[in-house]
Amino acid sequence: MTQIEWGRLSQPMRRRYLVVAAIAEEKYSLQQITDKTGIPVSSLRRILRSLRVEFGMDVRYINTGVSNGYEQDGYYKIEQWGVFDKSYFLDKIATNVPL
Repeated sequence: MTQIEWGRLSQPMRRRYLVVAAIAEEKYSLQQITDKTGIPVSSLRRILRSLRVEFGMDVRYINTGVSNGYEQDGYYKIEQWGVFDKSYFLDKIATNVPL
C-alpha cells in the first residue's frame, strides 16, 4: 500500500492513525491531541489503551512537572512502535492523515 485509502479504513482504524500521527508530529498533551484530531478525551484514552494492548506500542506520558493550576503539563511520546513500522508509517501513512 503506497498510499492509504482513507475512506476505506474503518472509523476505529482512522482514529488510531490520527492519534499516532499527532503524537509522532509534535509533543502534544491529551487536550492538544483532542483539539488536533477532534476525538473526545474519553475516546482518546480508549484509543491509547488499544494502541498499547492490541498493537504493542509503548506510548508514554512524559510529565514535565509543570502545573497550570488544574492539571499537569506534559505530552505523549511513542517509545516503541509495536506492530507499526515507524519509517513506513511516517513516510507513507502520516503524510496522508488529515490532521
